Amino acid sequence: MESNAIQTDNVISETATVSDKTNGKSIEEIYQKKTQLEHILLRPDTYIGSVEVCSSPMWVFENEKMVYRSINYVPGLYKIFDEILVNGNEYYIYIFVFIL
Repeated sequence: MESNAIQTDNVISETATVSDKTNGKSIEEIYQKKTQLEHILLRPDTYIGSVEVCSSPMWVFENEKMVYRSINYVPGLYKIFDEILVNGNEYYIYIFVFIL
């Protein structure tokens, strides 16, 4: 397929046709219906963040003192743990401050 070239102020921008973007695939090949569980398992970064191990310098508790060193961690797992703690704290406040 041919693409359209538009020249504006000595800048050329290419605009591809729809068939160029899809590489000749049918709509069924491009979009697939997935259950919620399948979507979560295929694309966890959409819900929890990155699932790749990253290295970052942080303060950590080591041998009964705080040490600033580089650690490896998975941001998605950190987010899950953080969410559990935050929800537990909010539930505690809701029960013991607003209910009782």
